This record gives sequence, C-alpha cells and structure tokens, in this order.
Amino acid sequence: MSATHDAFLGQLDKLLQARPEHAIAGLFVPADRRDAFSAIECLVFELEQTLWHAREPQVALAKLQWWGEELQRSIEGAARHPITQHLLPVRDADAAKIAAAHGMSAAMDFLDAGSVGDFAAQQAALAAFYSPLAQIETQYSGAGSGSGSPRALSFLLRELGRLSCGEAVHPLVIPLNLMARHQLSRDALRQEGETREAFLRDQLQALSSLLSSHEAPADAGFAVRLRHRLDRRLAARAAAAPTPSQTMRAAVGVPATTAWHAWREARRGI
Repeated sequence: MSATHDAFLGQLDKLLQARPEHAIAGLFVPADRRDAFSAIECLVFELEQTLWHAREPQVALAKLQWWGEELQRSIEGAARHPITQHLLPVRDADAAKIAAAHGMSAAMDFLDAGSVGDFAAQQAALAAFYSPLAQIETQYSGAGSGSGSPRALSFLLRELGRLSCGEAVHPLVIPLNLMARHQLSRDALRQEGETREAFLRDQLQALSSLLSSHEAPADAGFAVRLRHRLDRRLAARAAAAPTPSQTMRAAVGVPATTAWHAWREARRGI
C-alpha cells in the first residue's frame, strides 16, 4: 500500500468518526469505485469543517484559499492532497474550473455570514454555500443535486445535535425569530432547560416537515440520499419527543436500520 493511500485512509478515518454510516454505505459501492466514492465525501467534510468550525476566520480563509488552489490543481491532473488524488477525473475541465472557483468564492464570502431572521431565510443562506458545493461535486462524480439542499439540511440537523449537547454553534443555526419568541440568548441556549427544549422543538418541527416533504433526488448521490433517510427519521423522532435534546444526544453511532436504508438507496443507483 502506498504512502499516499495510507494518508488517504487517515482522512477517511476522520470522516468515519463524524459520519459512521459511510462505512456501511461503502459496502454497497463496487470496490474499484470505493476510494473515489469516499474521496468526494472526505472533500465535502473538510470544506464543511473549515467553513463552520474553524476557530479563527483568518485560518478558515487561508484553508479555503488553499483548497481552491488544490481543486484547480486536481482538475489539471496535478493534485497534491491525498483526498484530491483519489477523486475521479472531472468530466469537463473548463466547467469544473468555473464550478471550483465559484464554490470556493461562495465559501469565503460565507465566512462573514451571521444571524438570519427565520427558517426560510436560513435555508436561503445555506443554499449560498451548498449549491456551489453541489456543482463541484457534480463535476467530479456526476452526483450533486442542484440546490445542495440535502446536504444543507443534514448540516442543520447535526448542528442542532451539537446545540443539544451545550456546544456553541454557528449564528446561522439560531434564527432571530425563535430567539425573540422564546426570549432567550445564545448563551442561554447552551444551558439545559425548557427554553432550549422549546427552541429545539420549533426548529426540529420545521426541519422535519421539510425533510419529510422532499425525497432526496437520485442525482444527489448515494451517500447523500442515505443520510437524508436517516436524518428524516431522526428529525421526526426528536421533534415529537418530550425532551428533544435527550433524543438528539442519544442519536450516536449508526442506527440499526442503516444497512436496510443503504440497500434501498443502492437500488436507486450508486
């Protein structure tokens, strides 16, 4: 096994710690496509982590600039990073360069994103990052649904899970109308109590309604469609729970039904 592939497996381990269902999804992917299948998920994970969880904006900006340059190198067949070295060749180099430039520009612009007024504004703001990201994904894998909505909704549900554990989250996750409705502050949301449960219930009900009313389209990609199925069930369960935080905290690891859902989505295409 090459040093490059060893390094790629290290990146994959990071993904699996955060998205353990990916290990099951990979079992349904032909062996000769498995690395490329994982590479696109690793790429999305790295970009999300950089955008949403980098502690310093300057660090995030530098990382995003580097990834933008690396994507351009990979399109030209000169990738340096273990992740981009395992991506499939792009389908259209010129279109891919445009998509990469647009996507990374959108991500850098998003570093200045702040609070939003309500759930609809939240979805529109998330689309500003996830739609260009979906276009990058399409160039490398042929998958990637237009608006990027399935990945955006998945991000929001994961952030609500972090909030349930008392962790700080991006301001975008907390709509201003719900802060006003429940007369709470961001600091108060990190404390257990009925106020946080009421906020989470409202947000989860809106998210569950949107997840339930839309199937992830076939062109969204196998991993995204599987995650959409799992998210839809978790959001509905948490929204209906007496204590949403407890339900979200308990949703650790891989649900027992993951293999079944993976099989069903694999039948739609990989």
